[in-house]
Amino acid sequence: MQNIKFRAFSLKTNDWVYGYYAKFRNFKNEIYECIIPMDEKTGEAYMENITTFAEGSLGRFTGMYDKNGKEIYENDIVRILYTDW
Repeated sequence: MQNIKFRAFSLKTNDWVYGYYAKFRNFKNEIYECIIPMDEKTGEAYMENITTFAEGSLGRFTGMYDKNGKEIYENDIVRILYTDW
């Protein structure tokens, strides 16, 4: 089974965080959305580094890469050159 990877803009570090998406409910029944950072090589999650993220910044990895090998996430803006063979 393949893990689904997410990216979101961290409010704590002011940078993009890559990992697993999670929703938690606290004892007051409030829901928190967060990213659990993961190790790129092993895929292991680090619960001590859980971070909240800016609203609207969450994107799931599409499984595609750009011409430079960079991962493409949902809501990324890409330019596609179309040629009619």
